[in-house]
Amino acid sequence: MGKRERNLSCGVGKKMAENMPTCKSFTEIEKSCFLLYEERPQEVVKAVLKAFNITV
Repeated sequence: MGKRERNLSCGVGKKMAENMPTCKSFTEIEKSCFLLYEERPQEVVKAVLKAFNITV
C-alpha cells in the first residue's frame, strides 16, 4: 500500500489485511499513493518477491 495514499490509510489497510486469512504480509511503499505499481514498480516487485520468499 502506498504510504501517501489519502483515501485509504495504511492503518486501515493493515486492519483489512489482518481480516484476510490467507494474507501473510502487509507492505507500505514509500513515496507512493494509490497507483503504487505505476509510481514505484521496482519497490512493488521487491515486496512481492519478499512476500513469496523468492530471492533473485
